[in-house]
Amino acid sequence: MTAKKLLTPRFVLLVGVFLGSGLSQAVSAQCGVDLEAASYIERLQQSRERYAVSGTFLRESAGARDFISVNRSEDAPEGSAQYFNSNANNAKQSFGLPLGRYLDPCEVFEFYTLAITAGPKVAGKSTRVLQLRPRDTLRLGYSLALEEKSGVILRSDTISEKGELLERHEFATVTIASLSKELSPEQAAPTRPRFVKVAGLPNGYRARLARGFEERALFVSDGIAAATVIFEPLPSSTKPGEGAVRRGATLTYTRGSVVSGNNILVTVIGEVPLAAARVIADAVKLTAGQQ
Repeated sequence: MTAKKLLTPRFVLLVGVFLGSGLSQAVSAQCGVDLEAASYIERLQQSRERYAVSGTFLRESAGARDFISVNRSEDAPEGSAQYFNSNANNAKQSFGLPLGRYLDPCEVFEFYTLAITAGPKVAGKSTRVLQLRPRDTLRLGYSLALEEKSGVILRSDTISEKGELLERHEFATVTIASLSKELSPEQAAPTRPRFVKVAGLPNGYRARLARGFEERALFVSDGIAAATVIFEPLPSSTKPGEGAVRRGATLTYTRGSVVSGNNILVTVIGEVPLAAARVIADAVKLTAGQQ
């Protein structure tokens, strides 16, 4: 198995992975969440089902600049992404928008502080900026410029635990079209992901089986921060140890361990700090070692 098969362009997935649907302003008021911020979280959550988005955006990451065209039509459950300045065989990819788990605003507020401010014009459209600042060192921060009416993300900044900009995605041109078709019962109530119990994950994170790779991978997320975790036998010629490489917002962390006499290699790939990747790997290696 290769990690690449489990990954999809991040900016394309933000709306789907970010949060599930629905929130209660009454609940928001009980925990002190800013009501305007809660309202824009709701628009962000609903934008996947309400709007089809097409356009070209710039991704700046680790000193590299990629121009990417995305298109998701009303009639197609999947969209496409075309990398304009890439000669690779995978310069054009298809993607689907997964449904994230539901988080009420109080749950978000438990792990992130929330703020909403006036935003800049992005692709000629007015925005409001939703700031999500982590309350601990186990999550990254986000600054999201949302189109005022739809809540579609027009620009996203990913911020490190040190306050540094790791990655930016920003639309240069964008078309936001309302979906006129009503969702089918199957689309309106899709199959929920199968969560699995993994002891020792960072507070707020949950794990589910990675579709198509159930025996060798998990998807771990708190609803905002997310990582794919791959576990496989550690080659006998490789000594246990760890290594980490960050490219933009994406961290790749590997940990080779011996668990119950089994040599296990755990790889964590996602938008998480190194501290979180280590905790996730420690938790998953025990689960993998028992299989």
